[in-house]
Amino acid sequence: MIRRRHFDIYIASCVQNGGIYHYKMADGKLQLSDVINLDQPMYMAEEHCKMYIVLREPFEDKESGVIIYDKNSDGKLVKPSPIMPTRGRVACHIMSVHGMIYCVNYC
Repeated sequence: MIRRRHFDIYIASCVQNGGIYHYKMADGKLQLSDVINLDQPMYMAEEHCKMYIVLREPFEDKESGVIIYDKNSDGKLVKPSPIMPTRGRVACHIMSVHGMIYCVNYC
């Protein structure tokens, strides 16, 4: 019995009107599955069927923010949260441990 495996690949395009590109890789082939339009997504972290995404400057005062998506069984990102501020001008890293989000901001 041959077991086919697929992988979900997410790429952040950190430009104005960029987004998150979701690809599926199966049998050595890469295929675009979905695109989420977001303005300047920079970094992502995944934990427990959630994707945490840092947005460079979603607020008028140029503060970075984090948005959280649920990840459904097909790998599609759904149900976005409201954008939460990181309390810094440019966030440069994100990680999630046991449901807690940790962001680092440039000064």
